[in-house]
Amino acid sequence: ELTMIVTTSPLPRHPCSRMLDEVLASLHRHCGSGAADCRVIIVADGYEVVPLGEKSRHKRGRVSADEVERYETHKRSVRWLCGQTG
Repeated sequence: ELTMIVTTSPLPRHPCSRMLDEVLASLHRHCGSGAADCRVIIVADGYEVVPLGEKSRHKRGRVSADEVERYETHKRSVRWLCGQTG
């Protein structure tokens, strides 16, 4: 049995889920019918809020308070799409 682990991180484009959608579509494209049986675990990276006026550094997980709210909205959307709450 195959399990695929996909990560999501704070990005300026959130709450857009396009990148995550493309990764999952790629799984189905390349794994064919077996993808339906594949277990997918989506892991949301953590973050650190930068002080007001400091520049976000997304690759280091340092984001503004505004970006935190958008990322939390993104994570709620992903949970909803996966049929989970919380």
